[in-house]
Amino acid sequence: MNKLKEKVALITGSRQGLGYAIAKSFLDEGAKVIINGRNQKEIDVVAGQLRKEGLDNVIGIEADVRNQIECFSMVEKIINKWGRVDILVNNATDSIVLNSEDVSSADWDKTIHTNLSGSFYCSQAVAKLSMLKNKSGSIIMISSVLGLGGSRQRAAYCAAKHGVIGLAEALAVEWALSNIRVNTICPSNIMTPLEMEDALTGRCGYTTEDIEHRTPMGRYSTPEEQARACVWLASDDSSFTTGSIIKTDGGWSAYMGW
Repeated sequence: MNKLKEKVALITGSRQGLGYAIAKSFLDEGAKVIINGRNQKEIDVVAGQLRKEGLDNVIGIEADVRNQIECFSMVEKIINKWGRVDILVNNATDSIVLNSEDVSSADWDKTIHTNLSGSFYCSQAVAKLSMLKNKSGSIIMISSVLGLGGSRQRAAYCAAKHGVIGLAEALAVEWALSNIRVNTICPSNIMTPLEMEDALTGRCGYTTEDIEHRTPMGRYSTPEEQARACVWLASDDSSFTTGSIIKTDGGWSAYMGW
């Protein structure tokens, strides 16, 4: 416990699912946490729920990560509140499941800008306004097993998540002498409500049984398991780890079958 005591952590796209699990795990470890989303009322509800559980050091700040100005404004608000940003988790995501020949420019832009541009804008903001001055920080990118390979009907998502890995490696090298560590986790399928809905409706082209069969460990990951990997990367336990790609995928990327 308290691996992140007094650390200030921003988790983008943290109203629900994986982002929420990361936020809660960070709070449990003593961090001061900023919940982020695109609707202030909704993120205020989430922050309020966490405070009711006794996790008091949490606030919500609305910002669209696709907008560079909003990202900088969000970080300025955090600094005004808590003085700095120690940890950033670039978790905000979007995807389109569609045959590549049918993907519109709007579909493409939304997926690329949410996953990749947003990760850059938020990283840029926390580095420029806080981490470079303090010569300390941990930035965690949430990529995917689809950032390591390809899949049907996922061209935009695969391109974005491959890009996130390249971005993380570039920033890790550039900011290493300022003691800013930048790492990536690559989860496979995570048991979130949205993922379950996707699998049960078949709109993503697979079932829960397909995923369980395809994953060597025979099951979905839980959000809490992914969050624990983020706690390690955010903490001093990983003080010499930067530019790393950690496969939190139950063996998915190691397995060549189906």
